[in-house]
Amino acid sequence: MSREAVCVEETAIPRRPRKWLVVWVHDTESSIVKERIEAEVKPYHEELLEVCLSQTEGYVYLKVKEPNFRLLSALRRVKGVGGVITRDYNGLVLNLDSADIQKLLFPPKKPTQKKTDIQKGDLVRIVSGPLTDFEGKILWINGETVKVELKAFNRRIPIELSRSEIEAGT
Repeated sequence: MSREAVCVEETAIPRRPRKWLVVWVHDTESSIVKERIEAEVKPYHEELLEVCLSQTEGYVYLKVKEPNFRLLSALRRVKGVGGVITRDYNGLVLNLDSADIQKLLFPPKKPTQKKTDIQKGDLVRIVSGPLTDFEGKILWINGETVKVELKAFNRRIPIELSRSEIEAGT
């Protein structure tokens, strides 16, 4: 089964900024947690407008009118939710706009040439998969597997990729 963004169509994302929350999930199947949030939280909280499934396994995005303590508490009680990412690693309030969410839900598909001559510490850009166009630094290389440290959601996230999924950064 292919992983697709389950949310609004690409053209339906509004141009004006909206408030978005990122929910980190424990379960390996984010779609289960999405269904639980829709069943257990959405009917009782009108401030929760939409629940979107990320192409990146382990995250669910929520469009809200205004996040509040009652909503955050209800989300944290849903089975499989690891937490609601509300602050970045500097302790500042995480503020995602529609452009950030559009990039995560609908990554651009474009052909690129891949550079295979890479070394530890090089800056690279991801060219395929759900994290397309994210940039990071190579932490280590083991054959065809490369560990890259990305900066996403204002956090540093290590992720393992194949050499074919990255190219030298600009």
